[in-house]
Amino acid sequence: RVGSGPPMDPSRPLAVAGIAVLDEERIDDDQLTRRLEIESDDARIDGRVQQVVQIPTFEDNGGFFARGVMRLENAWGTWEGPVDLTTYGSGESYEFASLTGTGAYEGFTYHYTLRQQSTEAEGTVEGAIWPDEPPLLPDPSLLP
Repeated sequence: RVGSGPPMDPSRPLAVAGIAVLDEERIDDDQLTRRLEIESDDARIDGRVQQVVQIPTFEDNGGFFARGVMRLENAWGTWEGPVDLTTYGSGESYEFASLTGTGAYEGFTYHYTLRQQSTEAEGTVEGAIWPDEPPLLPDPSLLP
């Protein structure tokens, strides 16, 4: 992949969906590092992801809430920003991130959500690429 990347319409948000496959997960002290590979219906969010979160921020009934940083990178640019990770005692987890684009994605924001089941290395990615100021993300502490 070379060049300026796929065209982006600066006048409207664009919904995107795909899968994320967990390549690596490790805990060192109170820090969780995750590496994922995302494949989607939009090449702008395909790429390698690295997340580093501090754990446990909040722990209850075998689950936890953690906050950290996420970086999604591919040949045309990066998406980077804060990520919130909520894991339940059942092993089901949700991630929410508001990522700012650089490179070919300059001036855009990608809102990202990932849902994974406990026994699956593959999760469902959904989100939207927004021009200018996107709406606020939902508060993950209000999720069931």
